[in-house]
Amino acid sequence: MRILKVRFQNLNSLAGKWEIDFTNPRYVNDGIFAIVGSTGAGKSTLMDAICLALYGRTPRLKSINASGNEIMTTNTGVCYSEVEFSTQKGIFRSTWSQRRSREKADGNLQPQQMEVAGIGAGEEKILTEKIGDSLLKIEEVTGMDYDRFVQSMMLAQGAFAQFLKATPKERSPILEEITGKQIYTELSVKAHERSSQEFRELKSLTDQSAAIPRLKEDEKQELEQTLAFQYAQLAARNEVLQQLSLFKNWLLLVEQLQQQLEQLEQSTAAAAQQQAHFRPQLLRLERAELAAQLDAEYTIFTLKSAHKQTLTKQIEELESLIPELHAVFNERSEALELARSWLNASKLTFAESQSRFRQVRLLDAELTSQYARIEEERKKEEEFAGSIGILRQEIAALQQESDVLQTRQASAQKYLAEHAGDKQIQNTLGAVELYYQQSIKMNEERARQEQLHQRLMQQHSQLRQTEPVLAGQLRAAQRRLGELQQQVAGRTAALTTTTGGREEAEIRRELQLLQEKRLLVSKIRSLEAERTRLHDGQPCPLCGSEHHPYAEGNLPTDDEEVLRIDALHTLLNRISEFNSEIRRLQQEQLQAGAEVASAEKALELHALNSLELQKRLHELDTSQTALQTEYEGLKKKITALISPFGFPEWIPETSGEVVNALIARGALWEKAIARISESELQLNQVRNGLASRQSALELRQHQQTELQESLQMKLSKFSGLKAERSELFGDKRVDDEEARIQNEVQQAEQRWEKAQQAATEAERLYRQAVQRLKDASVQYSEVDKELSAATGDLLQKLRQSQFVDIDDLVYSRIDRVEMQQLQAQRRQLQTELDRLETLLTETRKRLDAEKAKRLTEETLESLSERELLLKQEVEAATEAMVQVRSRLDQDEQNRRQLGDLLHRIEKQRLISTRWAKLNQLIGSADGSVFNKYAQGLTFEIVLNYANIQLQKLTDRYIMRRDPNEALAIQVVDTYQNNRVRSTDNLSGGESFLFSLALALGLAQISSRNIKIETLFLDEGFGTLDEDTLEIALDALNSLHQEGRLIGIISHVAGLKESINTQIIVEKGVMGRSTLKGPGVRQLNIRS
Repeated sequence: MRILKVRFQNLNSLAGKWEIDFTNPRYVNDGIFAIVGSTGAGKSTLMDAICLALYGRTPRLKSINASGNEIMTTNTGVCYSEVEFSTQKGIFRSTWSQRRSREKADGNLQPQQMEVAGIGAGEEKILTEKIGDSLLKIEEVTGMDYDRFVQSMMLAQGAFAQFLKATPKERSPILEEITGKQIYTELSVKAHERSSQEFRELKSLTDQSAAIPRLKEDEKQELEQTLAFQYAQLAARNEVLQQLSLFKNWLLLVEQLQQQLEQLEQSTAAAAQQQAHFRPQLLRLERAELAAQLDAEYTIFTLKSAHKQTLTKQIEELESLIPELHAVFNERSEALELARSWLNASKLTFAESQSRFRQVRLLDAELTSQYARIEEERKKEEEFAGSIGILRQEIAALQQESDVLQTRQASAQKYLAEHAGDKQIQNTLGAVELYYQQSIKMNEERARQEQLHQRLMQQHSQLRQTEPVLAGQLRAAQRRLGELQQQVAGRTAALTTTTGGREEAEIRRELQLLQEKRLLVSKIRSLEAERTRLHDGQPCPLCGSEHHPYAEGNLPTDDEEVLRIDALHTLLNRISEFNSEIRRLQQEQLQAGAEVASAEKALELHALNSLELQKRLHELDTSQTALQTEYEGLKKKITALISPFGFPEWIPETSGEVVNALIARGALWEKAIARISESELQLNQVRNGLASRQSALELRQHQQTELQESLQMKLSKFSGLKAERSELFGDKRVDDEEARIQNEVQQAEQRWEKAQQAATEAERLYRQAVQRLKDASVQYSEVDKELSAATGDLLQKLRQSQFVDIDDLVYSRIDRVEMQQLQAQRRQLQTELDRLETLLTETRKRLDAEKAKRLTEETLESLSERELLLKQEVEAATEAMVQVRSRLDQDEQNRRQLGDLLHRIEKQRLISTRWAKLNQLIGSADGSVFNKYAQGLTFEIVLNYANIQLQKLTDRYIMRRDPNEALAIQVVDTYQNNRVRSTDNLSGGESFLFSLALALGLAQISSRNIKIETLFLDEGFGTLDEDTLEIALDALNSLHQEGRLIGIISHVAGLKESINTQIIVEKGVMGRSTLKGPGVRQLNIRS
């Protein structure tokens, strides 16, 4: 990875926008450059800018967010940092920025922004625009997270030789911090915690299984038998209940059928009575049905009669209407003649008025034109008068404003004269504010150190109280160990006395020999038949011996062996008891030894903690003293700055008020200066305004006089024209008069048209009435003949029916709707009577059939009482069964639960065993077991990488691990016959070489397989003499041969002379700094 360009804006003391181009030929050719400047100028800010652009944080500032940003330059509203870099995956640009609201210095901080872009072929492509995605993309393209980047490419201020000078005890946490080996501590602790957790889980499951109740087998069988007996009893009672229910239902059915029969008999009698009441309507219905058969003839008769009556009435009306219509026609004809005469007179009048109308219109047009010109000049005159008034008001206001400005200018000049000493406040205020902020931080640090001192004292007190407890625990553990050792020795001596000094194996061999001998004797006794065939002097067929000691009956006995075997068995049992007890005591002895070791370790750790605490208290006292001294010096500096302004001494309690007072006085001085300049500028503007308005006023007054003379002439001419018009036409309007005459003509025309229409309509109505009278007379003759024929047909039909005459027929007819209602009522009554008679017959048959069954002789009340008693017995039996069943079900559930628990216990036992074994291998409560092992391996790798780098710097030395101390370093001097040296007696130059080699080795581990082409060293040269500095620079120049660009941040004067390529950080005023050097330029803020 190689840094190509860095751009940033408003970071710490480097205000403004800056760019450093590391592709400049000076950096490429020289390979090594220095970043120089005085202390506090902002050299390390360049490293901060690179870290910010890539990871959004810096080695000195771990967190930047919307609630706090200590790196943004004071009194600015925006800061950002941007880095262009190259890796094996290409060229990229990473940008970080943060703003305040509206980019104002007093605005609220806004969320950070970050983006990563890829650069290729002259084009740039945005890859990510969110902070989280951008950090992941940086890790992807560089192969390094923040910690690895800082360890690989930046050796931060104060940590350069930290690893070399550390003690083995101090080196362990450094290894964890630099190489990330704290994971092994976490794994060790996790293994210990997990083992304890799994054991607790196993114990919890075991306790749960023991807490589950279970029925005994005989109790369970008794409950099951009880349940079966209850089931049988319940079944018998339910059978009786079913029979009782059957009897009750039969009795209820018989009673219901009897009631239905009685109701049907009553309903049938009521239906017959209704039918008798309907008899008169029935007879009327029958007459109406006969009359309905003559509906056709009757309808024709009635229609013809009605038509004849209509025609008769129509003829009578027309005969009376025709004379009236003839009179109206004559009247309308006379009105038409009168309307024609009026129309002709109106048209004549309109024609005679047209010439006079034209003359008056010419006069009106001239008057209107003259009036418009007069009004226009009047408006101009009013405008001139208004503008003249405004100009006079403005002149008065400007004169008043001039007086006020002169007074204000004099007041500001008087203030400056009275407070001449405040002129230097602005030059001093920046330093005062800086020192003021430093004093606040110092006070905060003093308070923090005081709190830390109190906490350390409390810890020291607690350690003093804990020491007697730990010592007492150690004494108790040692006493217990001694007692167990005595018991083991006593039981061992008793065992030796019991065995007579013999070993258990020897006794067991003796027992085995005796058992074999007894077996042999038993074998000899079992060969009685074979012995009878032996004779002295004759060879044995088995062994060939001619001497047979047992042939004569001298058989050996085993009585002694039996007694001895029993005694040995008893002795071995006794030995086994002794051994078991000794092993138990030895196990307790081991546990007691472990407790003693643990107590000794705890006491030793307590002593180390006490020493460490005392050391921290001493360091803290020293730091507090130094801080107090620095604070007193700062107070003197501030007092020297503020004393010329009337503040004889810097008092911390009122420091804020002093700063605010100085700021206010400085602001008042600047405000007075600005007020004088502003007043002078405004006075010039007021004077110019007065002169221009005086000229404008004179011009307006002259124009007003000329306009008034012209207006008087136009008014005189307008009066003459108006008099001529009044004489000719008066005050009347031509258009109104012409419209009035035209309206009279139009009204006459409309009246004539209406009269003509009315006469035509009257004539039409008269002729139409005469024709209608003729038509009606003809129709009347025809209808009269048709009515006579229809009457004859109807009378003939009546003679053939039961009706006497037409009146009898009309009386018998009823309305069609009423006939349909009567017919429906007749059908309904007959249908209901038939239905009731059918139901009555069926109900009698069903009642007789049910009575014939004779299911029981008991009454319904007796059956209900028996059923109630049985139901109560069933409920009691069911409740008892539920209780028994519940106990059995609960037991079954408990057994299943226990089975599941036993399965889980077995599974958990395997898990717990596995974690217990892992805990034995790597686990510990403090994580030290696995961590020490991993640190040793890591330390070996670090030294191997460091030696590779050291050989590039010098071939004289080799670093190795101390055989007696896992994390200690030894130096082998190959120029002095491989003499081993300690790191404590190294010179300054040697320490630098070893520190650099170790730092490069650690960086190589952190960067994995990434090629690091840019390296920054921050303040590693402050203690080197000139010769050692030259050696160090030669060593760094040798790294340039590998293609690396090396930047050294330092304020050492000799370094400036030895390195040609330099970036110079110069302090300016108000705590701001500037940059100079190759590839360095200050950018326009808008670029």
